[in-house]
Amino acid sequence: DFPFVAGLSDPSKIGGADAGPQEALKAIQDWVQPAQGVNWIAAGVQFTSFELINSNALVVVEFGKHFEIAILGLSRIKLPQAGPVTYAYVELGLEVIIDPTDGLFSATAVITPNSYVIAPACHLTGGFAFFVWFKDQTNGAKAGDFVLTVGGYHPQFNKPAWYPDEPRLGFNWQVSDQVSIKGG
Repeated sequence: DFPFVAGLSDPSKIGGADAGPQEALKAIQDWVQPAQGVNWIAAGVQFTSFELINSNALVVVEFGKHFEIAILGLSRIKLPQAGPVTYAYVELGLEVIIDPTDGLFSATAVITPNSYVIAPACHLTGGFAFFVWFKDQTNGAKAGDFVLTVGGYHPQFNKPAWYPDEPRLGFNWQVSDQVSIKGG
């Protein structure tokens, strides 16, 4: 939903294709607010990987009172690439944060609700996270602590409060009014 990422495919999210600076600033005011001593730059890129995965990515660097680098994006794959029927469509919302001030590196990817396999009604779910803390945190995380999770944690794992919550890997298929299939 971040307007700079959404604006790559829908210019209305950043004021429209012919928007001037005033219109663009008004469109993003809920996301980017003026602040004294805070500066940022952003650059977007659109690319294809392995001739299969189409991605839009945005790199944002914040500097001034706080230094932080963020990479935000959306990657999509459709299988097969051509033809009248699509058997799988997967969208991943991506976020990478490098925050040396707070001592955190984080990378997350979440399957969007637009994703499906076999039929558009068979929705995929799930998320991935990799976090590394390189400074002690006020929330309890210690320098050197890290976590890697695909689809959350085992039910018997006592998850520390600072570990990210990721959605379970699975699918939800409403086959008909009477039949629903779920898996995880």
